[in-house]
Amino acid sequence: MFGKHFWQLVINWDTAGKGSVKDFYLRGEGEVSEEMALQIKGAVAKVDPAQVEITRRLSPAQRVQQGLSLTDLAHKVVRYRKEIDKRYSNERI
Repeated sequence: MFGKHFWQLVINWDTAGKGSVKDFYLRGEGEVSEEMALQIKGAVAKVDPAQVEITRRLSPAQRVQQGLSLTDLAHKVVRYRKEIDKRYSNERI
């Protein structure tokens, strides 16, 4: 669900061509805050055009696999951070 809304947001921003905060929105969610708009612009600026071209050449199955791998990595990072936080909390007690 996030993916659909994210791409709608990107399409609306890109086709508006203005890049102002009012051009960012998620359908049914209203306008995106100034802070979120700056975060999105920053993230888009970091996109490597060469990597985008490589991704475009991937098959749908390869794109799914890449997405699943990224999701798995994100879950591992969250789990690791929770373990660190738990250890730190136990040391302070």
